Amino acid sequence: MRDLVLALGIALTACGGPRPAAPQTPVDAPMLFTVDQLRAGCPQGRKIELRIEMADKPAIVEDWEFTKVDKRSATIHSVTHDEAGDPISEETSTSKWTDLHEHAKFPAAKTTIDDKVSLTIPAGTFTTRLYTVLDGATTKRFWFAVDLPGPPVQFTTETDGKLVMRAMMVRAK
Repeated sequence: MRDLVLALGIALTACGGPRPAAPQTPVDAPMLFTVDQLRAGCPQGRKIELRIEMADKPAIVEDWEFTKVDKRSATIHSVTHDEAGDPISEETSTSKWTDLHEHAKFPAAKTTIDDKVSLTIPAGTFTTRLYTVLDGATTKRFWFAVDLPGPPVQFTTETDGKLVMRAMMVRAK
């Protein structure tokens, strides 16, 4: 048995020995915020107003309010209305912070990241991290304000080079 182990050792050495595993490519692009930063940036009472424009449809506005926040989850009340202010729908949902955090997860192989991108929208001028996600003929872009943990301050979807959806923050408190 000792001779077999010795022979195996000599053979492995002659062949270069066991090779270390190849470095793994990250599956997901690096995220801007941790779960703790997201929770701290979205306290109870935080309000966000988003204007959403979709191709060939009238624009709508969504008002979000973080109505209950604890260590594990957040309850968000949202009201969707038309530009005149007439309500279209209303909903309240509770999500775990870890689930909300997952919304900002993008596949590394399809994502490019640009830091310190200045963006001016109705809610203000922000220094952002821009995630561009390419998936066939569809390009999605997400601008996250580096000093405002939470949802992107603007996000867009283009298909075949045509803008089909844009959502931008109008107000945030």
